[in-house]
Amino acid sequence: MSAILKPGETCWRREHADRAAFLIDTEAYFTAVYDALAKARRSVLLLAWGFDPRTRLFPDGYDGPDDPDEVGRILVELARTRPELDVRLLVWRSALPIAAQQEFFPHKARAWFKGTPVKFRLDDAVPFGACHHQKVLVIDDRIAFCGGGDISGLAPDAEQLIPAELRVGVADTVDDVRRVVRRILYGGADLVKLIATGAVMSDNGNPGVPELTEDQIRAAVEEAALHDAHVAAHAHGAEGIKRAIRGGVHSIEHGSLMDDEGVAMMAEHGTWLVADIYDGDYIAEIGRRDGWKADILRKNDETTLAQRQMFEKCVASGVRIAFGTDSGIYPHGLNARQLAYHVRHGQTALEAIRCATVHAADLMGWSDRVGRVAEGWYADLIAVAGDPTDDVRLLEDVRFVMKGGEVVRDDSAS
Repeated sequence: MSAILKPGETCWRREHADRAAFLIDTEAYFTAVYDALAKARRSVLLLAWGFDPRTRLFPDGYDGPDDPDEVGRILVELARTRPELDVRLLVWRSALPIAAQQEFFPHKARAWFKGTPVKFRLDDAVPFGACHHQKVLVIDDRIAFCGGGDISGLAPDAEQLIPAELRVGVADTVDDVRRVVRRILYGGADLVKLIATGAVMSDNGNPGVPELTEDQIRAAVEEAALHDAHVAAHAHGAEGIKRAIRGGVHSIEHGSLMDDEGVAMMAEHGTWLVADIYDGDYIAEIGRRDGWKADILRKNDETTLAQRQMFEKCVASGVRIAFGTDSGIYPHGLNARQLAYHVRHGQTALEAIRCATVHAADLMGWSDRVGRVAEGWYADLIAVAGDPTDDVRLLEDVRFVMKGGEVVRDDSAS
């Protein structure tokens, strides 16, 4: 076996195992596939070498043209009848001798899924001689079934395979947090953002669940303070928010599920709130139209109204509020739509505008350069056709832009 498994050539790595189990391509193997597909709730991801959509899961059953038990047809039917499922295939090109032997070329699989809800991608060929029979089926983001090789839900060499720059902020202990914060700040950052709870837009994340302890948060705040830097906390859940406030963060981003105790703590500690209260409507409309994952849409539905009720309580309690949109969830340029939501949920138009100018500058520690029209401040100005303190939605139609004293847009004559 060692002569066949050559790390870097025919496999990623080779490890000793005290025991192993093999599921051979037999009736039990295909039954397991079919059962796993039937139980899918959110997503189906098939990774395959030498994938052939004509493969039949029940070869002793129906026999004729357009076999209904062909795996390609099963996947298409699953995607069509279960629109909440995200069905994806990533297939590697086979080496020519292998494809010829199988009498099927993976690129031909594209035609099977054209015009269907199944998302199909064909990647570059694996090295000739690699284990081209390997297939991995992932159901609901968990490994459900593998064939031809050994793989786990989280690859044991993930830390080696994922580029280090994508894991700079990963920390498990208080000491880890201190080390990571130092590294980020020494790298030139002037703000540290913590992920204090789960998220709405991440797979399998639970917005209500804390992801950092109070000690970890406090360690980040202490390290940042040595560099005169602020710490912001992404936090949806009530407990995670209160941990972040007690830990000393400068601002809470989102705040969706904040309870009354959290609102009172925000006011007492002077912690800033940055709440993206427009996003929920955009996600609900566009997400359903474009087939976003059902789990993400469910979490959005569970947090949207709660976040707006929390915002109203924070306005009434005198919590410091700055304007922030989480833009990127929706296209940049639509940011001003949120101003009307500030007004709808408790602020005057002038208060909403101040959140996006004066208060945002205060939050960033830039109140000496932006947020005001004054001598010595950056000459960053916009103009609209009317008085936005009467109708804040006028700010959604900007006619004039000056950046640093230079006019970069002027539609005033049109």
